[in-house]
Amino acid sequence: LVGTLPMEIYQLPFLETLKLENNPIIVDFVGIGKAKNLVNLDISGTKTATLASIGEAVSLETLDVSSSGMKGQIPEEFFNLVNLRDIFLADNELSGEISDSIGGLKHLHRLYLDGNLLSSSIPTEIGLLSNMYQLDFSDNQFTGALPEELGNMRKLEVLSVSGQKSNGGGISGPLLDFSKLSVLNQLKLSDNFISGTIPYNLLSTSSIASSEIYVDLKNNLLTGMVPSELERFKHLIIDLEDNHIKGIAENLCKKKKWMNGQVKNFGCDAILCPSGTYHANGKQGDKSSPCKECPDSEFLGSTQCLVSSTIRDREILELFYKTCGGDNWWNRANWTDPNVHICNWHGISCKGGTHSVLLGSNNIVGTPPEDLFELSQLEKLWLYSNPIKFKFDGIEKATELTELLLDSTGLTTVKGIGKVPSLIDLDLRFNSIGGEFPYDEIKNLVHLKTLSISDNALTGHLSSSLIEDLASLTTLRLGANMLSGPLPDFTGFHNLHTLDLSDNQFSGEISTRLLFDVDDVSLRTEIDLSSNNLEGTVPWKAFRDFSNLELYLRDNNFVGIDEEMCRETDWNGGEVGKYSCDALLCPPGTYSNIGRQSDGSNCEECASAQYYGSVHCSGGKTTFSSAAYEGRGIIGLSFVGLITLLFSLCFS
Repeated sequence: LVGTLPMEIYQLPFLETLKLENNPIIVDFVGIGKAKNLVNLDISGTKTATLASIGEAVSLETLDVSSSGMKGQIPEEFFNLVNLRDIFLADNELSGEISDSIGGLKHLHRLYLDGNLLSSSIPTEIGLLSNMYQLDFSDNQFTGALPEELGNMRKLEVLSVSGQKSNGGGISGPLLDFSKLSVLNQLKLSDNFISGTIPYNLLSTSSIASSEIYVDLKNNLLTGMVPSELERFKHLIIDLEDNHIKGIAENLCKKKKWMNGQVKNFGCDAILCPSGTYHANGKQGDKSSPCKECPDSEFLGSTQCLVSSTIRDREILELFYKTCGGDNWWNRANWTDPNVHICNWHGISCKGGTHSVLLGSNNIVGTPPEDLFELSQLEKLWLYSNPIKFKFDGIEKATELTELLLDSTGLTTVKGIGKVPSLIDLDLRFNSIGGEFPYDEIKNLVHLKTLSISDNALTGHLSSSLIEDLASLTTLRLGANMLSGPLPDFTGFHNLHTLDLSDNQFSGEISTRLLFDVDDVSLRTEIDLSSNNLEGTVPWKAFRDFSNLELYLRDNNFVGIDEEMCRETDWNGGEVGKYSCDALLCPPGTYSNIGRQSDGSNCEECASAQYYGSVHCSGGKTTFSSAAYEGRGIIGLSFVGLITLLFSLCFS
């Protein structure tokens, strides 16, 4: 199924179940309140941008909108759906806090919000959901401590809040004992900042202690011993690697059915490798792969042997801290603390070495030392929105660097950046990079997928042929510069689906071969050519192959639109289907603040609006010279202009 789901479907009087999963169809919820009997709605894998108006579907019991591209906060009206039993909103881009109104969804059995961008602390009202069986908040950006009210969810069988740290968040505070949750059989809290010791009474009232129970606590800051009281579990799998564990109670090493029976074969090593050793899994799982010697592994369950590389990485990071005003950073948690491993310093992540330095918007000043590029295994360097004086000298030493985010840093040159061909994502927006496009540097970055240099001071003509070696490029953002000359057609680019050349000085007509060689034209494609000096008629041939197109053309000098474009009903989020040509550009004699009609903006009369897509108006009624807008198959008159012309012909 393609196109836009018609609102009339909600008027079917006996509609109880609507399943449209895995279809590239645009769905919104306007009018869903008319579906009084709708109980089950599955639109996972569709194009559902927002949950707006979903609060009208008061009879819903099951809702699945996972993997649908939704963005923004979960609206307050969502929590009016008090009959919901099962909610699946996983793998979207939902962000912001979860409202404390969630406590009103007291019939919930399953809630899956994993794989989003949700942040702040988990609301204490979550504990009011006493009928919950499964709760998954993994892979978000939650912070703060786990609310003790989780202990009130007596029917909870599965709880997952893993993966917050690697996404920029991290649950902190002590590990709750969950001693009141008698049927909890899966507890997943890995990849966080949970500290303190493992409670002796962890899951102590479990009514299923003889069944298999899985506890995942790896990659936290837990200390002390693995307590002997856990011997009450008969079939326990417990992942504890990459913590600060000092020992395992001896009786646990005799639990032959633990760790899928591996304790019978390898004793304590099946739970955690001893100090002074390491293993990629933090424990032994088969005879051919024992725990290996590593003298510097202080704690049990090390997954890496961080010896000389860690010492050198600490020296580099301490130098970075000292050189760049670390004492005044907004967040400098654990930095330079001799008792804390560098992998637990704020913004530092490790994977075999220092994998990521993520310190955007942190009041870093000065010039980061060249040594920073010598960090072992460095793949991600995010220093955006800091008033630094960044230089690329020595960047060739960062042979595994894939992400470099330096937007809003005051950067004036990219000299030297071409020496790191491993880059995949490069963001240099909102800086002061001037002169011609830096072809000699950028053309060497042959693995780039995303290149963003918008909001700078680039000048001169742009030649797509001079960067044709960037065969993997999917996103190119060069808006808000001073580039001029004819608009490049980007032939030869097979994967480019986001192109922003807005707010420049490009002139002439749009080539009918624009993005001609893109392979998968079914993917969402966004092209922004707004605010240039482009002219002529907008050619349908340039865009006709794209089925899911967002096209922005406002504020140019266009005198016509190929009328075939007005029949592309799925374009601009389905708004072309609603408003025809006006959803692409307001006609002459009209204007809007976005240059086109949308659900939130109309084309209004304006005498000074000479071209298609005007965004400004000085007022007054419009008169037309029809000759300026003639052309076969071209929309060249607004409705107001057409009526004016007909009136003059009929009464002259």
